[in-house]
Amino acid sequence: MAIADYIKVSGTLEDIRVFERKEGSVRVIMKIDGVLIPNTDIPIKLYEEIESGKHYDFYCVYKKSRNKLKSTGVVYAFKEGGGRIRSLTKLRLATPVYMMVHGAIWFAAAYVAVFILALLPVLAEHPTSGAMPVLHCYSMIGGAIPGLFFLWCAIDFWRKSANLEAWPSVAPSVVIERFSKLHK
Repeated sequence: MAIADYIKVSGTLEDIRVFERKEGSVRVIMKIDGVLIPNTDIPIKLYEEIESGKHYDFYCVYKKSRNKLKSTGVVYAFKEGGGRIRSLTKLRLATPVYMMVHGAIWFAAAYVAVFILALLPVLAEHPTSGAMPVLHCYSMIGGAIPGLFFLWCAIDFWRKSANLEAWPSVAPSVVIERFSKLHK
């Protein structure tokens, strides 16, 4: 089960237009081999090196979403035809850390939620004996589930970002199927 697809999109970049600026990145619409690919974020440092009219291999992470209006992608790295891969080391290091921070937040939220939900049933079963150790055990198990999920996501990203050449190549015409017709 993956929540994101790690794919390589290859082709001639005919046009690239910025339609939203964010802190540290820009959201663009790219035209690759005649196909418009919307809602793609590119770090500004990588965006500055990209020029229209050249052949590129873009290494992108696309979020899976049932709602095609919310589909987005991020260019993690790119390789100009015959050149070396250009990426930001900061992204490779910071992304798993952010995932683990989110995992810690979700761990705490799940811990509190399980503690509150299990409070009455555990107190009913253990009225005089210590209910706190039982509540703590249930809460740790409940909190560990989202925490381990985010840890798995961070490890998966780290492993996949180490070998960009192994990412599957996908045609731009296939990538566009992820987006709503409103974007085309």
